[in-house]
Amino acid sequence: MPGIGTNSEGEGILETLSHSLTRLETYTEMVDLIPQVGINMVYSKPSAKGVLDVAGLSGRVIESMGAPKVCGEVVFGGSQHLALVVVELVKLEPGLRAAVNIKGRRHVAEALEGMGLDVVVLPPARSEGCAVADYIKEKRKIHDAYYHPGAFGIEPTTTIVAQDPDALVETLIELSRLV
Repeated sequence: MPGIGTNSEGEGILETLSHSLTRLETYTEMVDLIPQVGINMVYSKPSAKGVLDVAGLSGRVIESMGAPKVCGEVVFGGSQHLALVVVELVKLEPGLRAAVNIKGRRHVAEALEGMGLDVVVLPPARSEGCAVADYIKEKRKIHDAYYHPGAFGIEPTTTIVAQDPDALVETLIELSRLV
């Protein structure tokens, strides 16, 4: 298994995340959720303190020939922005260790709400780091999803959080059928 981390906990995290990302490739309807920047998904160690405690894709999930395609390797430190989100989540709720970013559109946020998820709309502002991580750190409040409408030069995205990558995939499958 590629990536940093040789202990069984780290290997299990890498394997779980790899499996979940591979599952995404089997759902062609998932392409409607892929933003221009691509999808990334992360999964952290139970007590993540920093980016290197969070596994992510070194590349992105992109659209290729009408289907999702995983590009890159699953490694610890693979996604800085989403890793920052999970590090802030774990501080408040240790069981929430996974996150994914998808296309940010009002109808996506509304579909998530229709699925019973708690969605917050962030202000359309630039952030020096990650707007979602900054929001969680400042407000100290956890939601199921965070819709960022973008800003000048920043694509709108939606970040969904869950206990593990498999739960995220299940959410994305249901969501892809609704949008």
